[in-house]
Amino acid sequence: MIHEAAASDQRVVVDQPQTALDSRVLIEQAKGILAERRGITPNEAFDVLRRQARNTGQKLTALAAAVINGPAPDPTYSDTTS
Repeated sequence: MIHEAAASDQRVVVDQPQTALDSRVLIEQAKGILAERRGITPNEAFDVLRRQARNTGQKLTALAAAVINGPAPDPTYSDTTS
């Protein structure tokens, strides 16, 4: 029983860095997409993602995945130039 718990704990420790890396990759890709779409810096794109995630109660990685995977228009973008 103790060995099973230790093995489970070890799997969690091994899986956490990979999960964090996967999340970071998604966020970086979404930042790049938003930066290109809007003509803003990657830091500004991250601020947009973070604000939208907070305002909608979404996880940042879920929002990033939606930006990457969706052909849908950017819901946070309001074009004030037209």
